[in-house]
Amino acid sequence: MGQNAPRDQQRAPQPDIYWRRRVIALALGISIVGLLAWAVNGVVSGGNATSQAADVGHAKRAVGPPPVGFTTPPTAAASASAQPSASGTQSPGPSHSPTATPTPTPAHQAAETAHQGDGCVPGDVVINLTANSSSYGPGAQPQFGVSVVSTSARTCAFALGAKSVRLMIKSGPARVWASSDCASGGGSRAAKLARGVPVALHFSWARKTSTPDCGPVVTVARPGTYTATVYSGLVTSNTVVFVLRGPVGVAQP
Repeated sequence: MGQNAPRDQQRAPQPDIYWRRRVIALALGISIVGLLAWAVNGVVSGGNATSQAADVGHAKRAVGPPPVGFTTPPTAAASASAQPSASGTQSPGPSHSPTATPTPTPAHQAAETAHQGDGCVPGDVVINLTANSSSYGPGAQPQFGVSVVSTSARTCAFALGAKSVRLMIKSGPARVWASSDCASGGGSRAAKLARGVPVALHFSWARKTSTPDCGPVVTVARPGTYTATVYSGLVTSNTVVFVLRGPVGVAQP
């Protein structure tokens, strides 16, 4: 016993040696944990960088030039051309072709001229023609009455001279006689027409032919059916039909 006691005492660890070993073991453990954490962090960081590089590569491939033979769809091209340029310049819009200006008709020109002064508008004047008979025996001269009426709300001037208001006699389509052919004077007499108040004119036909230049060749109208119409510029009256009869026993055409 006495001999073994010193040996046991020598084997027992000293307190400072025990704690030194514990500190070294703890430091080694901390170092190992730090190294493991650093390694894991490097692996994670490397994976993120790899994924970001892959994303950038995909994006570059997506926006890269189109393959050979690829054409832009019409709608995409139209949308791209419709966007303004970055410099702020704007392409000119489509040019507009000039519209055609309608040519005024004689009736419109006459109406405009009448409105500029105090003349009657042709569309506001009504001419009515009547005959004192529908049939005339040998030697009887046809008599005609003409009434000129304005329907305008304002009083206007209307030419009633012999050259302005003319009675024309026809046999079918053939012109036989007109009151203005041999009329004397300028025939520029004008009258003021009030609304609804007629102005009366009278014509008589001697049953002879005439020409517009009042030629010397005059013939007697043959028995038959004739028509009478009054003309005044753009205004025309109704047409009257009448018959000229010859002597008894003479065949009528």
